[in-house]
Amino acid sequence: MSHRINLRLPDDLFARVERASSENGLSINQYITSILTTSLSSCSPSGSGNEAGSENTTPSIGNPSTYRFSPEDVSILRRKARSLGLTDTAYLRKLIRTKHFKHIDCSLDDLREYMSQSQKLIDSVTRFVSLIESNGKGAVFEQDVRRILSLLSEIKDLHKEQLQTIYNNRRAACKTMIKKLESE
Repeated sequence: MSHRINLRLPDDLFARVERASSENGLSINQYITSILTTSLSSCSPSGSGNEAGSENTTPSIGNPSTYRFSPEDVSILRRKARSLGLTDTAYLRKLIRTKHFKHIDCSLDDLREYMSQSQKLIDSVTRFVSLIESNGKGAVFEQDVRRILSLLSEIKDLHKEQLQTIYNNRRAACKTMIKKLESE
């Protein structure tokens, strides 16, 4: 059975490994595996890689840590991250790096709904004009003009209504954000 290990190497070290692997006619993975095998076989029988007096020549790229969460905590973490549109890792980083991580809901669902409704009306105007061109052979009748004007009027009313709703939603979100920041 083989296991997978993800390595993060600085650019200069990766270039050296890549050069050495091509000189030996091995893939990068095979070369790293051979180095590890050789290194581990020269270690003490106890299996510890760090013997007294040995010097660590690996460049320091920080001290990555692994934390384990209970399944309940993981589900909560994923749910909160998903609701913010972040990955689990990005959500954790944000929590760690900011002292007070407060999410203020400023969803864009109203904008999506507005665009959807507008597109439906615009499509109906386009279909109606296409119908006039194909069936009417370019002849426009009074009823056609009235229908186009009524559709355009609906679009205008929808734009006014939706823009006012969007403006009110953004203003309410801004007020909520100000209240949360002032409450600290």
